[in-house]
Amino acid sequence: MQNWHSLRPFIIPVVFTNETQVGDECSQQGWEVLPVRVAAAEGVPVLKFMYEDVMNTYQSTFYGYSNGGHWIYKHINRNVGRVT
Repeated sequence: MQNWHSLRPFIIPVVFTNETQVGDECSQQGWEVLPVRVAAAEGVPVLKFMYEDVMNTYQSTFYGYSNGGHWIYKHINRNVGRVT
């Protein structure tokens, strides 16, 4: 969570949460925070609506999703720079 802010302006990290403490902590680490608008069973956010919310809030050519369990490689800055 702490290194994502270093990817700006190429990547704007956004976390979805309805928990104030989580939102505050993420915001302090440079993340944008949006509420979970639609949740499925057991409160799991619905990806379709997460994309809709991000696309309605931020103007971009590319949008992506990364689960918290996915590993982001050290060369992502270079790779993102090649795409933009």
